[in-house]
Amino acid sequence: MFPSKQVIASFGVRGNTRRLTGGQGTTYLVGKTVFKQVENEVVTRWVIDTLAQIEQRGFRIPRFLVSTSGEFLVDGWVAYDFLPGTHVKGRWIEKRGVLDAFHRSLKNVSYPPFLEARMDPWARADKMAWGEMIIECHSWLQPFVNKLTAEIKPLQPLNQVIQGDPGNIIFTEDEAPAIIDFSPYWRPADFSLAVLIVDALVWEDATNSILEYFRDVRQLNQLLVRAELRRILELDGLHRIYGRDCLDEIDKHKPTVELICSMAAAAP
Repeated sequence: MFPSKQVIASFGVRGNTRRLTGGQGTTYLVGKTVFKQVENEVVTRWVIDTLAQIEQRGFRIPRFLVSTSGEFLVDGWVAYDFLPGTHVKGRWIEKRGVLDAFHRSLKNVSYPPFLEARMDPWARADKMAWGEMIIECHSWLQPFVNKLTAEIKPLQPLNQVIQGDPGNIIFTEDEAPAIIDFSPYWRPADFSLAVLIVDALVWEDATNSILEYFRDVRQLNQLLVRAELRRILELDGLHRIYGRDCLDEIDKHKPTVELICSMAAAAP
């Protein structure tokens, strides 16, 4: 569904409309403004309020537009400035620096109450990976889930609001990297780094050498176990919505599961 002419006009925007790639296919560019269809109004208002209060030091984040009626949401749509930049493989030190800076800016943000009730595929997978829900998954995924859960050991987490989808970082030549599509979770800040590593190993053809950039991260092995477990359990939730093809992605995870389990088993 495209944003209507009335929605676009309400934000004072003009230009041709085109769908942006990635995400859930509900984001469009009109001129130099991004329009995104809102899935959860409570979460969206929290994100807008939270991002408006933090200092952008070492990173960029989008500025949300206010409509002519003084609202951030119009008929289920929000609008924000388009941030130039591209996704780049590698650059782990820079990506870690961006996430660390972003999480420092969020350190004093209170627990968002909506997280408790959130039950989309990503939230369910996260809660199962952290032992807050009983794990339920398709039989195709069960062997990998069993391997990972066998390596789970207690953690001493210091939770805060984090970016749960750390791959949403874009780069330009002359500006600070930008964080787009903020996905709030309540976990240790370093868990975001673990998800970044897992995604790089599975989807960006990263080698084991990526771990050298994160050796100083406390409890890294256990964070990696939970990060990979979360990503695999997400496949189950997406399978229930989109079908069997989502389960086929497990083949890409096999080497990463073996690596993470061997690291966790060897750790004292």
